[in-house]
Amino acid sequence: MPKNPRLHLLNIEVNRSGLSYSYETWQQLCEQYGPENWFWVIGSDTFAEFDQWYRADEFVMKIQLIIVKRKVERVRDVSDFWSPLTRLFPVGQNSMDEKEFWHDGQLIASCLDFDLPSVSSSEIRKGKSETQWIVPSTRIVLQSALDDLRSDRER
Repeated sequence: MPKNPRLHLLNIEVNRSGLSYSYETWQQLCEQYGPENWFWVIGSDTFAEFDQWYRADEFVMKIQLIIVKRKVERVRDVSDFWSPLTRLFPVGQNSMDEKEFWHDGQLIASCLDFDLPSVSSSEIRKGKSETQWIVPSTRIVLQSALDDLRSDRER
C-alpha cells in the first residue's frame, strides 16, 4: 500500500476467530482510536442487505454510512434504493434523495458515485477476478494487501 499517514491497513477482522461483525469491529476501533467521526464505507450491493446486519439499527446511528456505487448504476427509485434504512426506521421522520438519507434530522447515510471496475470486492477476495485495483488514482493493490493479511493470520 502506498505510504500515506491517513490510511491504515488493519487486520482486526482477519485475526478475529469465528464470525466477524462490523459492529464489533467498530467497537474495537473505537477503543483504539476513540468513538468520534467514524465513516463506514460499503458498496451498494452490500448496502442492499444492510438492515440484516448484526445490530444495524444501533450501528448506523453511531457512524456515518457511505454507500459507494458505480457511476453506471442508476437510482431509478429513491425509496427502493434506501429501503434497507426505511426498514430499520419505519417510525419517525425519514427524508431522502439520490445522495442522502436523513432520519429524525440526523444524516444517516450518503451515496457517492465512483468510476469502479465492474467486479465486486467479494469476487476479488475469492480470487475470481484479475482486477487488482479499486481506485486507479491511488493504485491500491487490494489482492496483494489481502494476501499479506492472510499470510499474517497463518503465522
